[in-house]
Amino acid sequence: MEPGFMSKFRELLSHSAIYGVGSVLQALLGFVLIPVYTKNLTPEMYGAWTLITLCGTLAGVVFYFGVSSALARSFYDYPDEEGRMRVVNTSLLLTSAGALLQILLGLFFSRHLSNFVFGSESFAPHIAIALAGSAFGFVNQLFYVVLRFQRRSKAVVALNLLSLVSGGGLIIYFLLWRKLGVLAPIIGEAVSQAVMLVALAGCASNWLSLKFSLAEAKVQLLYGIPTVANGLLYYLHTSSDRYLIKRFCDLSDVGVYTLGSRIGMLISVMLILPFAQVWTPVRMELRNTPGANEFIGQALTYYVTIGSLFVTAISIFSKELVVILGRSSDYQNAHTIVPFIGIAYFLFGLVAFLDTGIIYQRKIVFLPILTGCALVLNWSCNIVLLPQIGVLGAGISLLFSMGSFVLGLYIVSNQLFPIAIDIRRVTSCFVISASTIAIATFISTSSLLAAISMKGIILLVAFCTLCKFTLLPSEKNVLVKMLGKIRIFLKEQPKK
Repeated sequence: MEPGFMSKFRELLSHSAIYGVGSVLQALLGFVLIPVYTKNLTPEMYGAWTLITLCGTLAGVVFYFGVSSALARSFYDYPDEEGRMRVVNTSLLLTSAGALLQILLGLFFSRHLSNFVFGSESFAPHIAIALAGSAFGFVNQLFYVVLRFQRRSKAVVALNLLSLVSGGGLIIYFLLWRKLGVLAPIIGEAVSQAVMLVALAGCASNWLSLKFSLAEAKVQLLYGIPTVANGLLYYLHTSSDRYLIKRFCDLSDVGVYTLGSRIGMLISVMLILPFAQVWTPVRMELRNTPGANEFIGQALTYYVTIGSLFVTAISIFSKELVVILGRSSDYQNAHTIVPFIGIAYFLFGLVAFLDTGIIYQRKIVFLPILTGCALVLNWSCNIVLLPQIGVLGAGISLLFSMGSFVLGLYIVSNQLFPIAIDIRRVTSCFVISASTIAIATFISTSSLLAAISMKGIILLVAFCTLCKFTLLPSEKNVLVKMLGKIRIFLKEQPKK
């Protein structure tokens, strides 16, 4: 590989590691709060909170106008700082207008939304607050985009930590001391996002001005509107199954499915999101560079190698994680959902590589078409499977529809910008991961410690097999050197 590409890989890994610290801490906080939720919220209450949060998420997907995605695409079209500042402030004004509209929607139509989702107006205040918190949140995401393009990864992590501390503290306060029930995490999140909005605006104040470009606004909206359509369809694809579960099962099943989903989505929080935060600008910088297709293909191979280990670990330890995190026996069936959700989001992580042709050629209209097809497939499978096998049908439906979406995306986008994928190595990773998960399902013991020990051995064998059959000799040498440095470091630590 060319030296320039190797430096990009080092940059990619270093910044991803820093972003990963914030994401890991976020995941740890989320896991700390799960037992708090499961102890203080019944599955019905947990399910209600999930549906309220979904209302805020879906509204945010529409009213952010796709601007933060458009900014990520347009930023490097301007080589000078003045042009980039005009782009940033154009994006900020458009996003702020969308946030205001969303807040007004919550104030005037929350009763109607509550009636639609729950059949009563009792959750109207919850929905209004959730929509306000979501509005603050997508304005914050725009500021995060600016900081990432400046490679201010440490600032991003520091701000993430502020968000985690404030959000976690407020949620615990409202839930344990004020006894607000479902309202506690909603108010805590909204107040935390408001605090972060002030902090982010201060951190990015050097980019703020009254510069606005009508021409750029049109470009961003033309790019953003299909992105909004795709985002809305995506969240309907991945989240509307909660509403279908409520329709064909009951609200407590929504809570059980949500717990399993949160554990399965751990791969997204710990791997996909921190990587994507730095991958987006790197990929855009390389769009006119010879050999970019090989670089992207190599990055995809590394993602599959690392991601397959993540999803394998999450899947084989799913039952133990639910036992530890689900404080009530009502949640114990959630472990059956975890492998399907984990594999589905592992496949979704491939989108960051496979949609390169669509992004480079600005053929964004293909994304909502493909996502819409996946949504229809997901709903169809859910309607058939939910009445038959319950919430497990929702997990199977998501995995099947997500796999179909990724395959369709590869076929379409590769026609526009073909990337060089090492099919043998990628296939080997999938086979080893699937085989390990299947073998682990046969382990049955009443001892939690024994189950963890046996599955740990299976995971270690999977890791060794993956290294033997998927890594190149040069990559094995790098891994051996890294392990050697870790061993030396541990030996040098003073003994207590």
